[in-house]
Amino acid sequence: MTANTGHVFVLGSLTSQLTTWIGNHGAYAVFAIMAIDALLPVGGELTMLFAGALAAGAIAGAQPVVFGHVMQTGVESYVVLSLAGTLGYLTGSLVGWAIGRRGGRPFLDRHGRWLHITPETLDRAERWFDRHGRAAVFLGRLTPLVRSFISVPAGALESPLGPYTVLTLAGSAIWCFGFAAAGWALGPRAPFLLTRTSTNIGRTRVSLWVTSLKWSANKFRSRPRASSSVDGPVNVAETS
Repeated sequence: MTANTGHVFVLGSLTSQLTTWIGNHGAYAVFAIMAIDALLPVGGELTMLFAGALAAGAIAGAQPVVFGHVMQTGVESYVVLSLAGTLGYLTGSLVGWAIGRRGGRPFLDRHGRWLHITPETLDRAERWFDRHGRAAVFLGRLTPLVRSFISVPAGALESPLGPYTVLTLAGSAIWCFGFAAAGWALGPRAPFLLTRTSTNIGRTRVSLWVTSLKWSANKFRSRPRASSSVDGPVNVAETS
């Protein structure tokens, strides 16, 4: 098996697991995955595409579930799953804002790598906010990949919570309802597109993870080491 084939196989398996969760747990899974996607890119696009196809009845043997109730496919299911994604993303975004606001920039400088936020990423986020002002939140929510790296920096850069919440809600609603509508329109072709899309998105995410790991390794190597007595003992006679 070549490296590329193995990569596609792994991504296909992850996509299959993602769609299985949504098929089995419906709105709960959509809510949870989108909440995580607000902090880390874990497949929000794929989630809402599949949710739309599920709502349209295009996924054989699967029906939307909410509060333990199996819903009929149709517009109602589309609205419920899209709202679940929107509210899940808003919840994750508020958690991210709170982390950034409480920890501030020093926290991100020390621990941001766990959220794939390097000092360079934070600098770019700061320039983004300086350039676009409050609209930076709304625009960021509509930009692929960038949307998963807005929440924590927004808190660290002290973006006002009120406007941040409203703009995040608006941006995530457009994103979730839009991708779900695309999944609905694709219908039976959605599973094929999910596999193809997951390959391209997954490669981008892998490159982000590799970059983050390299930054962490370089930072660790550049840390000053404690001095030791490798220079040998001091000659007391010569110093007296």
